Amino acid sequence: MLYVKPICKCGGPLKYIEEYVIHIGWYITDAGVPGKRQFTESIKRNLTGFTGVKWLKCGKCGREYAVEYDDKERLVRGEQIKT
Repeated sequence: MLYVKPICKCGGPLKYIEEYVIHIGWYITDAGVPGKRQFTESIKRNLTGFTGVKWLKCGKCGREYAVEYDDKERLVRGEQIKT
């Protein structure tokens, strides 16, 4: 079966979104205070306590859809979850 990339009802392209928590930190200077240099760490969890929250979002109109997969584990558009 030929794969067809999922698109929005409006015809716009869909983006795959996965929710992460990002920690931003600063390196400690020799004087013992946070310095100007930053680093970030991505942690794969969401703030509501569930893991692996993901959805498809239209770059044109902003509609959001559930993520589903076909029999070859490729992304397909699920039900609309937000207008």
